[in-house]
Amino acid sequence: MQLWSEEIEAMRPEARAVVDAGMAFIAEAFAGDGEPPKDLLGAAQHMRRSFERMYSPVPEAIVRDIAGVSCRTFVPDVPATAIYLHFHGGGMVIGAPEMSDSSNLDLCRRFGMAVISVGYRKAPEHPFPAGPDDGIAVAKWVIENGISEYGSDRIIVGGESAGGYMAAAVALRMRDELNAVGNLLGANLVFGVHDWGRSPS
Repeated sequence: MQLWSEEIEAMRPEARAVVDAGMAFIAEAFAGDGEPPKDLLGAAQHMRRSFERMYSPVPEAIVRDIAGVSCRTFVPDVPATAIYLHFHGGGMVIGAPEMSDSSNLDLCRRFGMAVISVGYRKAPEHPFPAGPDDGIAVAKWVIENGISEYGSDRIIVGGESAGGYMAAAVALRMRDELNAVGNLLGANLVFGVHDWGRSPS
């Protein structure tokens, strides 16, 4: 079964070069870390330390606790047009809100949105659904406090990879648990995993 056109297939060498360059960057970031531990928790902590070197935190981020969850926030100079509830990628095991500081700051400045990047709990220490539980707790807080804190209680959820999945899960829980569809403006689900059925699409 052919999954894509010949035109797209012709891009394979260029795509491979991009992937190879990315893998070389990751290999360099991990250089000198030694052999990762064999146990699950040790391996996860090893990966987290290695990835931390690739983060580029910005000083404009305000770190605050929201609903018991550590978050990095970006606040516009005027009342926010909406709240962008951001979830970082990392397979629900690695990653941190700092990964997306630059893009979140840009969203705040460009669109006048307050951005809350959620430092959700990750596996293996905190099995599913700990991460989405943190996300829905922050969403509930925004619905209850967003107008007084930021000037809006309207939410756009978003994230990349595992963060895209987390954003989708939180949007559904906003609907099902908080009856808050009216607060949900949209979802920016960037290359998230949304179907565990392993379909080609």
